[in-house]
Amino acid sequence: MRHNAAHVAPAGLASAVSANDPELRYRAAKALANIADPSTTSVIIGILSSPDAELRKDAVEALGKIKSAPAVQAITKALNDRDPEVRKAAAEALGEIDEG
Repeated sequence: MRHNAAHVAPAGLASAVSANDPELRYRAAKALANIADPSTTSVIIGILSSPDAELRKDAVEALGKIKSAPAVQAITKALNDRDPEVRKAAAEALGEIDEG
């Protein structure tokens, strides 16, 4: 039963990213970024279009943990983010993937 709960949590968070409540969206996006579950890669990539630079940075860091091809492509695009902290996180994530 515990195994199913682990899959339900990211799925529930993924749907909450689209909620009408901005606080719920923010908290769900933040939690997804912290979990870095490969099954939510597309949702985490979607967070990269958030106007919130902190969320985008968290998403880049999560994608760096996931390390899939789509995650690496998204991190590479984040090298051109308008926020310098997001760009720095993207460079660091790519460096860690390359070293790993």
